Amino acid sequence: SSAAAPASSSAAAPASSSAAPVATAAPSASPAATPPAVAVEPSVDDEGPLTVELSPGPVTFDRPMMPGRFQRVVIALGRPNGCGLRENGELSCWTSTPRLPARPADVALGPDSDDDVGSSVSFGYLVEWGRITLPKGPFRMISGSFYHGCGVRLDGHLACWGDSRQIRDFATKLASEKIATVSVRMTHACALTEGGTLFCLERHGTPKPDRRVVRASGSFVAVDIQGFPWAVTSAGAAVQSEIGADFSRIVERVPGHFSSIVSDGFIACGVEAGKIRCISTLAESLRTFAPPALDPVERLVPGNAYYCALAGGKATCFGHVHRIPGGPLDGVAVRDLAASASTLCIVDPAGALRCRSR
Repeated sequence: SSAAAPASSSAAAPASSSAAPVATAAPSASPAATPPAVAVEPSVDDEGPLTVELSPGPVTFDRPMMPGRFQRVVIALGRPNGCGLRENGELSCWTSTPRLPARPADVALGPDSDDDVGSSVSFGYLVEWGRITLPKGPFRMISGSFYHGCGVRLDGHLACWGDSRQIRDFATKLASEKIATVSVRMTHACALTEGGTLFCLERHGTPKPDRRVVRASGSFVAVDIQGFPWAVTSAGAAVQSEIGADFSRIVERVPGHFSSIVSDGFIACGVEAGKIRCISTLAESLRTFAPPALDPVERLVPGNAYYCALAGGKATCFGHVHRIPGGPLDGVAVRDLAASASTLCIVDPAGALRCRSR
């Protein structure tokens, strides 16, 4: 396989990029090895939010996905797109799926779209239209992807983007709140305030034109809805809501002293006293996902039937290792990482954003 080169680059705000397309490169000899040192293109580091269109196809660690120096990366669970948070706190997002300039006349307008930007299923096919505009930062954290995402600005205010009107409106509905962290999965979102209050979009089992924002009962310190929705209470217990739900009903409560917890949709793993603790009713799953002896763990990222942990500035993945895109990753120096079924991305020590895919 070869690295995919950007087909074009366009600003999602008044800023624009003059960076040249990234050239294709041959795959590295060992996918588990430390990524090669390649100079980071600094030309976009002073610019605002950017959208980069990539050519479809597999990617490798050999070349950066996008120009710029990054501090964080997030990717979609099942689609070839994601976003990076650059060192200046601005967004750079990539996509390889072209969008129509306007909604076709024969495509119905769904409850979560509008005429300017949106998506809908027509005759079994996903149709996407309009230009997704990325908000200007600076941000201190982001969640989601290019199509559905939110970020927390330095002053604690929330901003959201994408082709889901309800995700974009989520930020407006929480405009008076100071947000500590946010978690976005497709058209569902939860935000945790600096005071420990958890707000989520109303359960989305039935399409509605205007979903309410629901306040969960209790006080919380962490939330993640990438797989099954999990949160950590102020007492350190891990609680699970129904899939796509708003934590108004808790289906599982696990006592402990967790600081964070995430799920890949198969099993949940959290950080407890700096170590990884996985939760499952199946002994076989716990054996498969036996975590490595890392201490202290700074961050845990779910893939698809595998996890990656960040500890001591190095990334290590575990679980079903044959599901890790590109093969095992063990002790590679990184700033950050993100994972999905088909793609694994890292921000290397120099700030370059690199991904590899199946």
